[in-house]
Amino acid sequence: SAPAQLRRTLRPGRDGTDSDEAPRALRPAGVLALQRTAGNAATVQLLSAPHLYSGTGLVLQRKGPDPVESTGAALRALQDWATGEARRQKVHDAAAVVGLDPKQAASVRQATSRLAAYVPTLRSAGTKFDPALSALKGAVALARDAQKLAGGRMDSVDTANLSHLRTQSADAVAKTVQLLGALSGSATQVSGLVTGLKAIQAALNGGNSIGEVLKYLNRSVTDLQQLRDEGTKRGDAAVMLDILLRGFLAVNDPTFPAAPTAAEVALVRPKLSGGLGEEIAEVFGSSVDYDFFVEFANSWGQQLDARRAIASTTAKPAPAVPDRGDAQAYFGALSKKGNSDVFDAYTGFASAFFVHRGIAGEADLRKGVDDLFSAKASITGRRGLVCTGYATMGAEVLGKAGAKLDGFSVGVHADNDMVLNQRFDEQGHAIARMTRSGTAFCVSNDVIIQTKNALVGKGAISWGDTSKPMFVGDGATMDAAVDSLLAKLAARRRVLLRR
Repeated sequence: SAPAQLRRTLRPGRDGTDSDEAPRALRPAGVLALQRTAGNAATVQLLSAPHLYSGTGLVLQRKGPDPVESTGAALRALQDWATGEARRQKVHDAAAVVGLDPKQAASVRQATSRLAAYVPTLRSAGTKFDPALSALKGAVALARDAQKLAGGRMDSVDTANLSHLRTQSADAVAKTVQLLGALSGSATQVSGLVTGLKAIQAALNGGNSIGEVLKYLNRSVTDLQQLRDEGTKRGDAAVMLDILLRGFLAVNDPTFPAAPTAAEVALVRPKLSGGLGEEIAEVFGSSVDYDFFVEFANSWGQQLDARRAIASTTAKPAPAVPDRGDAQAYFGALSKKGNSDVFDAYTGFASAFFVHRGIAGEADLRKGVDDLFSAKASITGRRGLVCTGYATMGAEVLGKAGAKLDGFSVGVHADNDMVLNQRFDEQGHAIARMTRSGTAFCVSNDVIIQTKNALVGKGAISWGDTSKPMFVGDGATMDAAVDSLLAKLAARRRVLLRR
């Protein structure tokens, strides 16, 4: 915890009454002085029971929580809540959790407000170099003027002006050295730079080649700018994180008044595909404890990209979470595009607006398209579904884009014990088998596999426990494919029971 500080809020006046003199904070040295004059016991009592000294005007003042630490604590608490809620809702990914707890939302709102207010303090580690950088750039400008003058034929007046410019440039370098020396806590950072600047100052005063001097001046500007940029890096990362957190709140509450502006979205957008992992680590020292927000950054970036693609294709604004009609309109507008464009559009759409939630029961396997699109979006802005849902949804939207449905397939790996006990170690997988413009392909979750059957045969993907036998059901509809799979498992069980 932050060290305790003693603060005298009122001082006794000469007549023995309280004075309204401005309060003074007692530094650690003041605490030591109090120990010497009043003794350790009295000092400890003041620190542990300050209310006993209310009549003396002495009070205990503690530093408030560090905004970065309190923000990190709030985000970790939300991540822990989401993990627990995933178990309660029986989804295997916190990103599929539906319904943000109001207390968690309020905590994140407070955290982002504190973080935004603290950004100038974080940036001060770099902005403190600004006066020195300005002075050094002034030295460079003067040296350039001197170089221009030295490049031509000079008379006595030109010679005097050249000497004056060199002297002014040297003075500007000296001012830079002075400003750098006055920066507290920066001696190690600037020691090498200061040594070089002193040599440049001597060269300017000593008549060395102005071209050579200018080369080293420019190099010094680059070095000092780098120090400045490194110093502001944490503050810049905090800005990115603040935008991300407000984006998260806006995804969960369309009426959130502090949603990121278009300019802020444009600023953070190029970084989202990396999950803002570097920025989160820059702020907190590590991104390990913030996986939920790293994943959200990725999904938010995908949603922004997908909405831009939808708006560009349909010439209409894209909703935050597209419904069935929006999806049909989007893929219908892609009907004349090539396979590559259509397949990319599906991958972008499916990964942006849907998330695999895990199978809770047979009913999850049989959900229709209306059920899938009417489901409430999760706290990451995506609707939860399972592999059969991806296949069902994909078959419809890609059908609008000109693809032909050849059928559905559902499979599961199961050994004899699993079949007998009707308990399976894996959830299985489902695909939609389709053809477009002569190309056979399969919808496998949020990706397109260009093969005739992604579950079996040539080009099949590897999934599940391949050491166990695989049972596959096929059908013209998803219900028919599920029925076929269940019938095959039931038939195998009957054989095993007769043994």
